[in-house]
Order: sequence, then structure tokens, then C-alpha cells
Amino acid sequence: MIHTTLKDALEGHLDTTGHYVYLYRDGDVVFYIGMSSSPLDRLQEHIGRGQRQIGKSLLGQTIADNMPEALTWQVEFFTLADCEPLMLQHSPGTYLWFKTALEQFQADTDCFPESAVRAAEDMLIRLHRPCLNTLGDRQGLRLPERYVKPEIIIM
Repeated sequence: MIHTTLKDALEGHLDTTGHYVYLYRDGDVVFYIGMSSSPLDRLQEHIGRGQRQIGKSLLGQTIADNMPEALTWQVEFFTLADCEPLMLQHSPGTYLWFKTALEQFQADTDCFPESAVRAAEDMLIRLHRPCLNTLGDRQGLRLPERYVKPEIIIM
């Protein structure tokens, strides 16, 4: 697992090869958990600077609203091997399938193990209940007020 700050992640000098699941937090507050074959490129997309010019995501807007303090937030990048003990502990019904998928991926590293990555992401989302993820029928935790910036209305 790679632990770093948002500032270091934005500078892009990290080797995140094989780290497909990522988590953004400020101490105990988990903002967002996601997955990508290229998590540093995905961060750029979240803040509206990536190849896909789709504007800022909710995570990207929260980062922008909380600058420069947001630069000290922590980012964690997980490999599937990092997620294995967490899967065993928090998702035992999925663990055997996940372990088999992980072994197949280790034998054939040319493919992106999307189903195993999705399972790891889902487990982390259920575990942490991040504020900014869409959780389907599950409710995430509320974004603490200290991170919510009032909207300025110009008349």
C-alpha cells in the first residue's frame, strides 16, 4: 500500500503500478474510494484536468473548495494483495472467489482484473462509508460541515 498526501499525488511522481483501488481521507473522514488502472490520471480527471475534460467530480470540487488545506489530505493506493486480508475479514462470503481471481491475475498480469478490483472497491466502500461515493441503497456518512463551503450568490 502506498500512503501519501494529496500534494504528492498531484505532483505525479509516484509509481502506482498495480495499485488499482484508492482512498482519499483527512484523518478519520473518508471522502472517496475509487478504482482505476491509472489512479494518478484518474485524480487529474477528478479535479477537471484529465484527458477526459468532463469538469470536476464531487471529489474534485471538495478538493478545490478546501484548498490549500486539502493538499495535506491523505491518499492511499491499494494493490489487490493489500486488499486480500481485508476481504477475508470484512467480506468472507466473497473471499474465496476473490482469492481465486487474485491468483489468476498473478498468473496473467497482462489483463486488468476488473471484477476483483470492483469487489475490493465495494468492500472498502462498505467498510468506510465514504462521504462522496454513491452507495446505491446504502447511505454514506455525511460530509462534515467543516468541509462544506457556502455558495456565494452574486446578484
